[in-house]
Amino acid sequence: MSATATARPLQRESEMRRPPGTATAPDSEGRETSMQENLAKLAYGLWQERGCPQGSPEVDWAEAERKLRQSSEHASR
Repeated sequence: MSATATARPLQRESEMRRPPGTATAPDSEGRETSMQENLAKLAYGLWQERGCPQGSPEVDWAEAERKLRQSSEHASR
């Protein structure tokens, strides 16, 4: 049997099927995740700057939201 008889034609990446459960997230979901990650990192940094006090995580979370909103408004101008 020759090698060409069993060789399969090359597939374009767009023609290949992904295994179940490996679909990529739509851009909007990816951006939402990225924004949540940025928000969490910023809030954590603010908490650390305040000396890692017990309780009141909403203080740092609200400040992080305000800062991110402010920076996105500034960037869109």
